[in-house]
Amino acid sequence: MSSTQPYDDEELLKASALPPSKLVEELTRLVRQKADGESVLAAVSGGIDSMVAALVTIRALGERVHPVFIDTGFMRKGRRGRSNRASTSFRLVSSE
Repeated sequence: MSSTQPYDDEELLKASALPPSKLVEELTRLVRQKADGESVLAAVSGGIDSMVAALVTIRALGERVHPVFIDTGFMRKGRRGRSNRASTSFRLVSSE
């Protein structure tokens, strides 16, 4: 079973200094290492941060990622529909 410990801050800090193409490669590597062969749940709130995190995770783990849309109630009017349309490419399940 994989560790549930958070990522090492130093690893993430080093990765954040990379150019974008290398950053995605490094984050993909870190996600694969952390998942350790397990399936994962990716909670997506519709914001850019959680969408990018889910996409990087899907890139790293493919079918082992189970993305779920969580409606926090804080999205701007009309934003949920756009987020749902943008996420159709990765099997997003709604929390409703």
